[in-house]
Amino acid sequence: MIGRSIYTLGRIKLRHLLVVLTLALTCNVTFAKTLKVGVMEGKKNFYPIHQRVGESNFIRNLISPPIIAVSKGQKWTCIVCKRIPTIENGGVKIDTFETNVDGKEVEQDVLKSKWEISDSFYWDDGKPVTGLDIKFTLEYLKANGHHLPISKIVVNHKKPRQFDLWFDKPRPDFYQTLAISILPHQKAKLIHSLQMDNTDIVSQLANSKGTSYGPYRLSADKENPTLVENSYYKGLKNDFKTIEIQFHKSLESLSRNLGSADLDMVADGELEYKDIKNLLQKPSIRSKWKFVHSLSPVTDILIFNLKNPYLADLQLRKAIFHSIDRESLLSDIFDNYGSIAPLPPYEAANTFVGKSTYNLLQARRILESSGWDMTAKASESSRPRLELNLIFTNSPLKKKIANRVRSNLGSLGISVKLKPLQSKDEFLERTRKGLFKDLALISIKTFPDMPLADLYHSQAIPKKKNDFRGNNFASWNNYRIDQALDKRNQSLLKSERAAALLKVSKIYREDLPSIPLLVRPHFGLINSNLVNVHFPGHGYHSSLFSSGWSSMESEKGVIF
Repeated sequence: MIGRSIYTLGRIKLRHLLVVLTLALTCNVTFAKTLKVGVMEGKKNFYPIHQRVGESNFIRNLISPPIIAVSKGQKWTCIVCKRIPTIENGGVKIDTFETNVDGKEVEQDVLKSKWEISDSFYWDDGKPVTGLDIKFTLEYLKANGHHLPISKIVVNHKKPRQFDLWFDKPRPDFYQTLAISILPHQKAKLIHSLQMDNTDIVSQLANSKGTSYGPYRLSADKENPTLVENSYYKGLKNDFKTIEIQFHKSLESLSRNLGSADLDMVADGELEYKDIKNLLQKPSIRSKWKFVHSLSPVTDILIFNLKNPYLADLQLRKAIFHSIDRESLLSDIFDNYGSIAPLPPYEAANTFVGKSTYNLLQARRILESSGWDMTAKASESSRPRLELNLIFTNSPLKKKIANRVRSNLGSLGISVKLKPLQSKDEFLERTRKGLFKDLALISIKTFPDMPLADLYHSQAIPKKKNDFRGNNFASWNNYRIDQALDKRNQSLLKSERAAALLKVSKIYREDLPSIPLLVRPHFGLINSNLVNVHFPGHGYHSSLFSSGWSSMESEKGVIF
């Protein structure tokens, strides 16, 4: 019995050893492999000298990830910091100061927030990322014309990873100011020289350590830059020691590399769906590549000009809403990838649950009960036949959506004249100044806790008095929505803000100032030899969460 047990144990150990050896050999092959990522030409702004708050860039986030970003669960989360300060966790407090305004002493509230950089982040010369870098970055952005509501930055010199940010007034979205990448204060001279002349930026960054703090750093000065591991970075890494970014000037160039397997991944958001569909029709590509998709941050919306007396009629807006088949729109354009837009459009698309809103019979009943006769001839009707103009930028995608809207409203008896505009600037000017008669097809980028007052508050209606600022293009003037938005914008407590948001959503559904149509998808391609590389399924670049990518199956499945 003992001998048999020893024999059995020996077999188990031998089998285990063979498995370990096999995995080790596999790992050697995998770890030696360079991950080759295809990116279309024109997206080379991967170092954050020229950046805006909330900007996202596939390459930049590998070498200079943002301090905070949106997670898979559509929540703002810390990437470089330890936590986002709030009233609830004790990281935020409001102090009142006496200040002199126009010769009078007045009280002013100041928001103070406490932050700390994670111990995982070091510059690629071994120096830790500290509050001094944050201070330098924010001051650099301010000096370059960015309006930031920060009044003071205080770095703890005994614990320099800790710093306080003071804001000139209490505002619930204060933390979104740190949706930025960090610049090293030790490299101020280099950064200012690159700002003046960035033609040789890749060369200078590749030959200057201390400019990257993410899992990778630039190492090669060539047309297609190579990223290598930042050996000082202590966060979760992935299997790939090097990543080569291949820029392609044309779809044909990218297609050739896909067919010859000279690429491992096409970053999500780089290709239009029609291009991916055409590529996958080629057997040489279809057999080697996996098609992946996630939601983009872009929502397409049909807005009403509420100054128009016809469209000021809520019943007409409801009838139009129920006459648009958004499910068919998504199916026809994106083969059901993406999502029907939630109502309102700023809510998370993956939480949108409900039955179809398309009901042509109900739309006709609404119009008939409101006195509209959409079946009689114009000469027989007591009111004129309804004819609406729809403006949009003349892109292939917008044209498809506009044609679908025209077809749907035509079924209701409403004639729609399409007015495509060649210039985006002209379209923006018309919508901003209310120079569209009836309908406009716009696109907005949505993100959690976005400033809704700029979209829906009556003070955000663009007009000459406010120099045509604000994005309330529909000219929606609703006293109840103003009250709810003011409540949301004034409170720092999550519970109060959530209650105000529910009220905003309820009023939006009741009043329908616009019709959210669809949330666009992002598309990408992954080589079949990459079995544990996943895009996160939200509207922000996947490289924010590329730590943990692997070419081998993980026992836990998705590991980030």
